[in-house]
Amino acid sequence: MYIKKMRFLSAVLFVLSLSFTCNYAQAWWGTSTTPKDKPAEIDIGPLETSEMIEEVSRFTGLTSDALGAVMEESPALFTNLNDTVTAVKVVDHIYNAKDSEAVAEVANWYLSGLADKSVATAFGAGAASAFAAAKAYKATLDIIHDYAFVPAFDEKIYKRYKNLREASLGPGRRDTHPDAMELDYRQATAEGVFDKGYFAVKGEMVDKFLMKKYGKERKEDLEELSEMLKNHARKQVDDYWMNRMEAKFQQEQLKENKDKYIQEIWEKQAKELEAIRAAAAKLPGEPERFFFTAKDVPQGWKLSRDKDSSLTVKKQPNTNFNYQSFKLYPAEYVEKVDKQGYASYYTPKGDHAGGVTVIVSLMIGPRFDTLSGHHFDWVDDVKERPKYMSEGGKTVKEFKDEGVLTGFYVIFPGKTLSCFFTFVKGSSWLVERLDVSANHSAPVSEEFALKLARTIAHKIPAGEPGQKEAKKK
Repeated sequence: MYIKKMRFLSAVLFVLSLSFTCNYAQAWWGTSTTPKDKPAEIDIGPLETSEMIEEVSRFTGLTSDALGAVMEESPALFTNLNDTVTAVKVVDHIYNAKDSEAVAEVANWYLSGLADKSVATAFGAGAASAFAAAKAYKATLDIIHDYAFVPAFDEKIYKRYKNLREASLGPGRRDTHPDAMELDYRQATAEGVFDKGYFAVKGEMVDKFLMKKYGKERKEDLEELSEMLKNHARKQVDDYWMNRMEAKFQQEQLKENKDKYIQEIWEKQAKELEAIRAAAAKLPGEPERFFFTAKDVPQGWKLSRDKDSSLTVKKQPNTNFNYQSFKLYPAEYVEKVDKQGYASYYTPKGDHAGGVTVIVSLMIGPRFDTLSGHHFDWVDDVKERPKYMSEGGKTVKEFKDEGVLTGFYVIFPGKTLSCFFTFVKGSSWLVERLDVSANHSAPVSEEFALKLARTIAHKIPAGEPGQKEAKKK
């Protein structure tokens, strides 16, 4: 009687164990083990001219009109930018993809249009890692779709994988070497001895894979297959899980470093962009394309709608200079403009916040000018000015940037930031004055002002003029 009771209890425990395992596994792939529908194709489409101009404008700060004119006169300057702009679009799509399957579809579209060589040429190191992970996952996903089911994503195991990847790679690294990934994957899933459902799902996937691939009706029939075939199937399922988690990991890295990745892509075309800037500088008309636009507003800031704030570029009377003046305020504040056009600022809780704005003014003119009937090059004058700027506790520093022939900036003493920049860039332009003045509560620093100055410097093409050009002026 005792033995019969023990057998009965063992049978009950076995059934309960199976039920628990099946219920746990069901949480991975939902109520059905049939394959999920493939995600919709990412509709990126062929690159349009307007998209090319928009992306180049966004990065260079040149206006769409100026770029359109350059493209019309010198279309060859844009020939090498097709892959670059497409790569930027791919980064955007990976950034916006809702899950790893959508990331894989981005890789699929890109591969269908461009060769791997183009990918390597267009992407920087960071974006290349994200794309490589998406491409690898796409390959394994297609195999799983053909022979098995696609289970739901398991966040608990992924969290372990992510922690291991971040720890083994170190800050800033983007290593996608298979050995490193596989080691982290093995360690992340090794704890699966405590997550019984993981092995239930993996085993079920392997069985489905083998049964469909080799035409077996029952699991018992799998005994006919060699151990080599079974190990191969297990490896492909492991690759699927590993590549799936790596695709998600790299997408998260991309989301944290999107601006840096896009910068890396454009830096590969530095010569082409400089040639485009130089061509734009030769276009007839005023140098409005070198001033701030809405796209240049720093992250975390907004352009004020105050009546005294405008990005409109105006002509300085009786001179060859153009200028603009506007205000910025921190994005977390709320701006309210009264009937007279003056702005006030409030915290998210509705409390009045005074003095949170930064006033920015900019004046640009030709490097070569005529004073009292004589041709004049501002370079020598700008070089001499710092000698006379240090009185009154002011701090004078050299302003350096690629293509800047000479420049300096002055920081006024006080608790709030107040400074101005003067520099000559390239063959044609003088930034006579870039003023950055913060009100008493504005959260800005010297680096904030430097970023604004570099934004303008990057808009102006570089290049040292020859003597003939100087005399001509």
